[in-house]
Amino acid sequence: MYLVRGFAAIAVVWGAALATPASAQAPTGTYTCTFFGSRYVGTGWNLNGRKFTFTDSNSAVASRNAQKLCQDDYLRDGLDPNSIVNACMYGPCDFKPTTPTNYQQIDPKVQQTCNAYADSVVRHYEFFKSNCPSGNYGFPIDRAKYYGDCTAGMLFYKKKFDPQANDYRKQVAASCARKSPFFQPNTGGPAPSSAGARSFAVAAKPGLCIDVEKARAAAGTKIQLWNCTGRGAQKFVLESGSGRIRFAGSNFCVEQVPGGRPLVLTPCNQTFNRWTFDGGSGRIVGAGPAAGKCWDVPGGRFNPLQYVGIWQCHNGREQQFQLP
Repeated sequence: MYLVRGFAAIAVVWGAALATPASAQAPTGTYTCTFFGSRYVGTGWNLNGRKFTFTDSNSAVASRNAQKLCQDDYLRDGLDPNSIVNACMYGPCDFKPTTPTNYQQIDPKVQQTCNAYADSVVRHYEFFKSNCPSGNYGFPIDRAKYYGDCTAGMLFYKKKFDPQANDYRKQVAASCARKSPFFQPNTGGPAPSSAGARSFAVAAKPGLCIDVEKARAAAGTKIQLWNCTGRGAQKFVLESGSGRIRFAGSNFCVEQVPGGRPLVLTPCNQTFNRWTFDGGSGRIVGAGPAAGKCWDVPGGRFNPLQYVGIWQCHNGREQQFQLP
């Protein structure tokens, strides 16, 4: 499961520039940002199946307008305006670079690598879609986008792309085999000791803590913010050996949803993400498939029921936590 931040689209002249990538400028393109509608039902906020998208060359404009479409829909339903901050949840914000119309201008080796990469992404996505419960965290794949990302990355940013798209596979296909770990019962045996369990408070608003929704030790349970209570729903064990963060008193650990941004619980014996709490910066830093990502409060919305996700690590307050 997510917003694109801080990625500026800079003008590019395709053509001769493609033959000399060292002197080329970054490519132009468009951002398509998505927000998902949410409504308060019973005791919590739940997605209502409505999706709102907006496309623009400026990521901030695309995101802002997609969010406005979502919020306008909420207000049309005649609901409480004071709760509008929870009515819309961030979805993907995808960048599609402009690609040259004359493909002969691209080095044949780059074409070969990027075609293989795009095909692999599509293959992994189809595997994910067919082997996981329908409708869970999968976004339609645009092959042209991944081909464009690859060519622009190789030509302009000197990035390396794996023709097998293993990074993508690790996030989706590996977590979505026939027995999806996100929707299977826990099979890890008796829960380990909760000795050393700690709580994570939001540094910018210490009255809020990271919380397991309804204290449910079950696969797929959302990680969210809630008023600090010191109770079991807010207790986690940082396993120094494995690098996992376990929900105290259970065999469930915190994991990124396949191909998505939110954090949820999944059986510890089926997790891939590894985490380290950096006391200096206050960040919870990922390793493995989550390398380079940190726990993050989307948009700095420090409100109860706001989900906690991951995003590229930075020094903003959205990613700063403390151990009370």
